[in-house]
Amino acid sequence: MSGKWDTPQIVTDTDIAFGGNIDNLLPPLSEIPKEFINDWTKWHQLADDLFYDRPLNITISDRAGIDVHAALRHIRAILNSFKPDHDHKIAGVAFLLSMFYEDISFE
Repeated sequence: MSGKWDTPQIVTDTDIAFGGNIDNLLPPLSEIPKEFINDWTKWHQLADDLFYDRPLNITISDRAGIDVHAALRHIRAILNSFKPDHDHKIAGVAFLLSMFYEDISFE
C-alpha cells in the first residue's frame, strides 16, 4: 500500500476537540471503496462504537509501521468534526480503520 490514506495524519489537541481540517483527514466519497459505502463491516461497527463512545471489548491487531496512537487521534479528530454527513464520516472512518489496523475482533 502506498497512498495518502495508508498512514494516519498528525493532529493537534485542537484538531481532536474541533475536528481539524477534515479535507486532509477524511477521504472524499469518491476515494472510499464501495464496500465501505454499501456494506456494514466490523470496521463500521468499531467506527460507530467510537462515535457514540460505547465501551469497547475488542482485540485489535496493529498494522506494521503504523503509529497506533497517531491513528486513534486521527480517527477521533474526524469523529469530532461537524462535517461531513454522518454516513460519509462512518464509511470513511471504517475505511481508515481498515488501513491503520490489521484486524479486529469483538469479544
